[in-house]
Amino acid sequence: MTKQTGRIDQWLLSAFESRRELPEKEVLAWVLWQIWKARNARIFRDKTPTAEDVIDLAHTQNHAFNRGTKIRNLNRTKNRLLPEVWKPPETSEVKVNVDASWVPGEFLCSVAGITRNREGFVVDGFAAEARVSSAEQAEAEALLHGLRFISNWPSNHVQVLQSQELRFVCESDSSAVVDYVLGRAETPWNLRSIIQRCEQELRMGRQVSVTHCPREVNKAADWLVRAHRRKQLPPDWVNRPPLSLRNILLSECNASLISKTS
Repeated sequence: MTKQTGRIDQWLLSAFESRRELPEKEVLAWVLWQIWKARNARIFRDKTPTAEDVIDLAHTQNHAFNRGTKIRNLNRTKNRLLPEVWKPPETSEVKVNVDASWVPGEFLCSVAGITRNREGFVVDGFAAEARVSSAEQAEAEALLHGLRFISNWPSNHVQVLQSQELRFVCESDSSAVVDYVLGRAETPWNLRSIIQRCEQELRMGRQVSVTHCPREVNKAADWLVRAHRRKQLPPDWVNRPPLSLRNILLSECNASLISKTS
């Protein structure tokens, strides 16, 4: 007994299940689409199509679609394989990457920030202690210190002129803290005081944007804050970065240049 089918999609599925000599489903879909377009061309533009034109257009579009899909998949794979790299600021900007280091059970954490220009050169930085009771509070304090550092720009040893014309980017690898400051998430009660002070600093008049960066591109700030917590940060680290920090800076500059040209 023949099975009755009332829908074209069910009929097509049934046909593909029972017959092997049919063309690929994708090709058939393009054929149906070209039939629909040919029908519209006949009605609205009085253009009479041929079966050969319909089939040729269907194969052409299927080939183009498959080629585009392969390219997109290749690009996605390539992007997944490429590591995240530190991105230098724009020409009229300086970037301050901040980070915190806190050990559970302690009342003091270290916060630090490193400031670099378009060429990736270190132009300034800071390191300090803050009283906190959680890792998230430590990250919030790091961002607050970074914003205060920007508000007091420039310090005596900074070799940057016309600072009033500069724009600032303050980057943190804590996405939660960045969301709190930008109003994209509700601030927990134990962070409200710090976040409010961050918001006040943003209203001080400087051109400052707060952004999130992945942890793997915040290596310089991470090195800086860990060295400060261990009491191993040289006082002249801005002008004479230790070898380990210098290697991080050079690797990030080279990676950023490669990412621009790839």
